[in-house]
Amino acid sequence: MQKLLEDLKKEQRSLWNKYFNGSIKLTSQFTQVPDAPVEVCSAKIEDKKYAFYKDYAGGITLMPRRTKTFTDDFGPIYRYCESTYGVPAFTFQVFEKKDGTIKTASYTYSTTYLGQDKPQISAKFGEFDDSNNTLERAFIESGKSFSHFVASSSFASTMQTDDAITVNLMREEDKTNYNVGVYPMHSLSKERLQEYFTLPFETDDITTPMVQLANDIYEQEKAKKSSKQYKKVQE
Repeated sequence: MQKLLEDLKKEQRSLWNKYFNGSIKLTSQFTQVPDAPVEVCSAKIEDKKYAFYKDYAGGITLMPRRTKTFTDDFGPIYRYCESTYGVPAFTFQVFEKKDGTIKTASYTYSTTYLGQDKPQISAKFGEFDDSNNTLERAFIESGKSFSHFVASSSFASTMQTDDAITVNLMREEDKTNYNVGVYPMHSLSKERLQEYFTLPFETDDITTPMVQLANDIYEQEKAKKSSKQYKKVQE
């Protein structure tokens, strides 16, 4: 268990370095949010001002102070939740809208999903066309406050697409197994479902954090797709 906790912290530090340059600076004391089991304080990530929300179940939401609507560009918005009981696990999510497109990234660390007692990362990268302000309409229809909606499951589920790229990795003592592809779980064939759980590819890299490997593999996969699309246009 101790080794798995150490692996979790290693993956967490890699994400913190990538997205927060290693640290989040709190600039005020936490105060209770009225009628909610949540506390909030002010924070800074580099020079950008954020509202830092934390709940009593270990969940954290970081929202830019200037973000008050989803109709304009926003973000990045960050959500993090770590298991406080049982086996080590966490989920870290990033949401950012630019020029009508919302880019999402989600990283889940676990030790039981693809194999027993082995560190694993499941990373998912998506792009959601929000030029018609679907997210803003979902927020209005929810009847929730802005911060409550962002912390809810409805926020992320509104932006789910069937063409998101997933990278699953599992670390062994002498190798890291992985797969990469588009895996819409509701419509996978038997062969694709088997690929999802068997991790047919491997690398001998066992030192680089898996979240970093996931990013690298995703960028390679995205470059392949762009190259294929370019060739089709040329034809």
